Amino acid sequence: MTNDSRKTQIISALFMLAAGVGAAAFADHIGIPASPSGFTQDMAIATPSSATPSDAEDEATSSNAVPEIEETQIHRDSVASLNMAFLMQPGDSGSEISAAEMILSELSEGDSLWFHNLYQIIDKPPKQLAAETGLTPETVMGNYNPEDPEHKKEDPSTWTVNSWENINVTVCDGDGNPIDVYSNVKEILALSSVYGYYNGIDNVDLFREYSRLLWEQSHSYTLSMSGVYYCDGCQEKAEESRAVFSEEEYGKIPEEILSIEGPGRDALIAQYKESLAENSLENSVEKETSAVEGALKGGDMTDETAGEQTETMLSEAEQLESSSEQSMSSSESSESAATSDEGLASEEEENQAAKALDCPGHIDLNLNLIIKGIEEENGLFTLNPNVAGFLPKDEDGAVQESSSWKGWDLYNRVYAQYISRQDWETAYGLNVSREAAIGMPLSGAEIRIYMNMMPKDTTEERRRVIKTALQSVGKIPYYWGGKPSKEGYEGNSFGLNVAPDDQGRVLKGLDCSGWINWVYWTATGQPLPYQGTEGLSKIGRGISPEELKPGDIMVRLGENAHVVMFLAWSETGEMIVIHESSDQNGGNVMISAKHPDWPYFRALLD
Repeated sequence: MTNDSRKTQIISALFMLAAGVGAAAFADHIGIPASPSGFTQDMAIATPSSATPSDAEDEATSSNAVPEIEETQIHRDSVASLNMAFLMQPGDSGSEISAAEMILSELSEGDSLWFHNLYQIIDKPPKQLAAETGLTPETVMGNYNPEDPEHKKEDPSTWTVNSWENINVTVCDGDGNPIDVYSNVKEILALSSVYGYYNGIDNVDLFREYSRLLWEQSHSYTLSMSGVYYCDGCQEKAEESRAVFSEEEYGKIPEEILSIEGPGRDALIAQYKESLAENSLENSVEKETSAVEGALKGGDMTDETAGEQTETMLSEAEQLESSSEQSMSSSESSESAATSDEGLASEEEENQAAKALDCPGHIDLNLNLIIKGIEEENGLFTLNPNVAGFLPKDEDGAVQESSSWKGWDLYNRVYAQYISRQDWETAYGLNVSREAAIGMPLSGAEIRIYMNMMPKDTTEERRRVIKTALQSVGKIPYYWGGKPSKEGYEGNSFGLNVAPDDQGRVLKGLDCSGWINWVYWTATGQPLPYQGTEGLSKIGRGISPEELKPGDIMVRLGENAHVVMFLAWSETGEMIVIHESSDQNGGNVMISAKHPDWPYFRALLD
């Protein structure tokens, strides 16, 4: 075949698929048999309106009339169809389930576990993560922090930095390009369908193993911990601000900041709190500044003066924790903080000067997620799952792939991309989402800001409830009617693909009342007696808005029923609340400001 003929064939193939031409005609066009195995299945199609591309073309050419769709049709296997959606298997409850739906559920469970493992890493304090990755305790040592209950002023060995100042999460595709976090399960099943078409169209075990290995090889992450760095006296500012501002005033945030709902809101709140502290130090700043200038010999203080940066990297091959029977490995690498002795000395002076101020030290956690997809050059098509144990063997016992299988050439790539772009709910009766069950969790610094909004006499039980609520921000998708099956994250399978709710959400999660129950169950060890909003409006004891304490709930019934958890009052008299919201990015746990015009205020704790 000449190059010109090859180019013509390629252009024609792409045009035909883009135009939605049937797979059977496309296969004939490029000389590929419609079904290598000749396997045909007579079965009910999951969704009556779903004719395969080849079915639709044949019907259109045989008659100008719109055909009457029957409940049972003959599915003809096609390289451009998710054939496993028509191969039925026995389900757990005795009913039948398609092989595609079964494997889809298994892969989405893998997604859920992967993100859960990432959350577990984020929730680990620096000391624990350092120990697990082979770093010495000295790498997380800071200054004395009077707000840390684990610190003893007379014992410097207890002065570890026990929370992350910033959690930086980036997501890249196989080429290293930044992307939004998403689930590539649909793309994986599309590739597995094309591979299975040639090498075992009715081999469910082959389809499962190929999909599983693609998932494992396409998901990886690296993490790094910054070295301990110091700011310009955050503890000193916090103490001074508490002396100048009353406890009530200190916990209030302006309306213009609280009205923001988005990724930058927490940073604005932190900046506002810092500005309060800075204003309170105006009378003493000259004295403090002169002392700093003396230590720096006239140099400028930077916000983040860091010495050596110690990074711990997890290899891509050892990324999952025990849930996928992989272990986390680590190796130490040091980054030079300067390129000359003069630079090192200057930075050391700055860092020592910063330490002289009242800052306990900060550590950042950096997570880089890699999710390989179907579009990039170094994506799913470059992976090579070893499924030899699931392929037929010749007389000599040698594994044989089908002679029709040419690898991931242009045509097979186009087939896989075509399948992945189909509407699977219409074509196959499958609910699958590209949305991933991960939001942006709060850093340790952000959680501290919110925890400091509570009055000093707040009980330990209420503090546990609020901390549990804050730690769940960004971690639990909104799902209407979703209720917890147990406390904590494990066993609830948040993020699993399930049947769509009333708004089409397909990621398993909680609704607003289910989240309230989950928080109390997780924080106290006991579930609440009711899980719906109406029941929550009756439990505990009724209180007035003026009596609200952290952890109390506000309930609204009716068509727009909702329940939120009270944290603090804003400067303008609004309530700062934590809640499971359906409004943002498909819904997740978030922090908002609400007007206090709610009909029910309930205290669930003393």
